[in-house]
Amino acid sequence: MNVDFSNISSNISSLTSSLTLSSQPRGLHNFITDIRNSVSKEDEKKRIEIELANIRKKFSNSSSLSSYQKKKYVWKMCYIYVLGYDIDFGHLEFISLLSS
Repeated sequence: MNVDFSNISSNISSLTSSLTLSSQPRGLHNFITDIRNSVSKEDEKKRIEIELANIRKKFSNSSSLSSYQKKKYVWKMCYIYVLGYDIDFGHLEFISLLSS
């Protein structure tokens, strides 16, 4: 019996990528796309500073944030940290998400 594994592999790849994109918050996906499409390091830094200011503002009134929003902002902060930028706030929100 001959099985065409290339077709199966292709189907699994497309299914996996669609599941990954659909389970990822849209704002996070757009943010990562913006960062990856930055023309220069200065553009990247400016975009990150704007996003960190937005997250800081949202966390200052964190009682009105849903768990979805908290997750989205923490994921953005993790991505920013992985890029090598310092994160000096949001630690309590991160810990509360871990404990929930």
